[in-house]
Amino acid sequence: MATLRRRNGKWQVQIRRDGSRNLSKTFHKKADAHAWAREHETQADLCVQQADPRLLATTQLSDLISRYLREVVPQKKSADVEQFILQAVLRREIAEIVLSDMGPEHFADYRDARLRVVMPVTVKRELGLLQHILKLARQEWGVPLPTNPVEQIKKPPPSKPRDRRLEPGEFERLRD
Repeated sequence: MATLRRRNGKWQVQIRRDGSRNLSKTFHKKADAHAWAREHETQADLCVQQADPRLLATTQLSDLISRYLREVVPQKKSADVEQFILQAVLRREIAEIVLSDMGPEHFADYRDARLRVVMPVTVKRELGLLQHILKLARQEWGVPLPTNPVEQIKKPPPSKPRDRRLEPGEFERLRD
């Protein structure tokens, strides 16, 4: 709840929430103070984190991937493919990142390193899976991630489409 008080001819707003830093700001007009308080309280409500923020300091990306492999992948039609991809990601350095230190730069480095080895469509598929795992962790598992860092990076462009026409005589050979 925001606290409004008149101080030295101005309006001071203070917002205190558990699990987030205290906010305060001073305004000349009471209406401006109310508007700022409403806006920041709404943001705080949207980002309310029931889970302990210290959870981020003790959880690695590999923990989220492992949980996804256990709980979500078995229910999918593409379980074999996703399991293969995620097992490969677990062997990479990015899986050992602690969630509190995780940022878009880690995934950008991962993307660039993988693009030197595999095709862009493979990297795009891996990043899409990681993005989904982090979204699921935020929305359903109560992991207090402030943002999804994979959403903040540029994905590789799609591969060039094939443009090939049959040469004279090829259609007949295919038909035979």
